[in-house]
Amino acid sequence: MQRRKKRSKPAWDLYRDGISYSLLSRFVNCRERFRIYTVEGLKPAETSDSMDFGTMFHSLLEEHSKGRNLAYLKRKLYQESGNDIEKRAMVDQCLLVFKFYEETWKENDANRKYISQEEVFRVPVHLPSGRKIDLRGRYDEIYREAGGIWLQENKTKSQIDEVALSNILAHDLQTMLYSYTIKLLYKEEPRGVLYNVIRRPLLKQKQKETNLEFLQRIEQDIQARPEHYFVRFRTEFGDGDIDRFVKRTLFPLLESVCVWCDSIKANP
Repeated sequence: MQRRKKRSKPAWDLYRDGISYSLLSRFVNCRERFRIYTVEGLKPAETSDSMDFGTMFHSLLEEHSKGRNLAYLKRKLYQESGNDIEKRAMVDQCLLVFKFYEETWKENDANRKYISQEEVFRVPVHLPSGRKIDLRGRYDEIYREAGGIWLQENKTKSQIDEVALSNILAHDLQTMLYSYTIKLLYKEEPRGVLYNVIRRPLLKQKQKETNLEFLQRIEQDIQARPEHYFVRFRTEFGDGDIDRFVKRTLFPLLESVCVWCDSIKANP
């Protein structure tokens, strides 16, 4: 069997490409998987249904922020799904949930001033060691309310642990990293985060149930308990929360990534 040739250089370079929250979380969770992803350039092939639903819903939010209507969004997602019947069924479910999501929060969001939606960022950061790296990513939404700016994170989940979410928001790596970059970019410290959760339907299609009948049953379930499907958690930062996160968590973590990347260059 022919052995795979080793790379002479890593597929990803920290100082050239910058680092995102997803890469940081890979580094924290498993250094070997991080190495396989960043050095070997190998990525997981399969995706889960929940990931497909989440990707679709974020696409709907992004396109809707540009003024696209549901008819346009349906055509676009159908085209992207091709002739995949299961994926088209997922599109139908996603569009149905999005319709009720919009209705649920329409009045609440009517007077909210969004200053950024689906904005891609790349922000240079100078570490205590003298190294400079770029933090990059994409904000879901940033809005202004009550004299301050807020980060809004949109998440699709099948299960929601409300107590756990409420407790971790002010310490969540992604939330705090994004809030820090907002402070750098907008020259204003965010007042907090609005965690906007959309629950993915978990109802199963019955054996003799048509797709239309299944969708109608999902619709009835959403109408009966919208508070189950659409939940928002609002957490306000205290004085110094972001600065403490940067000093105690973010900078030490980024320094560790730098040390690891410097060492791996010598022996990919």
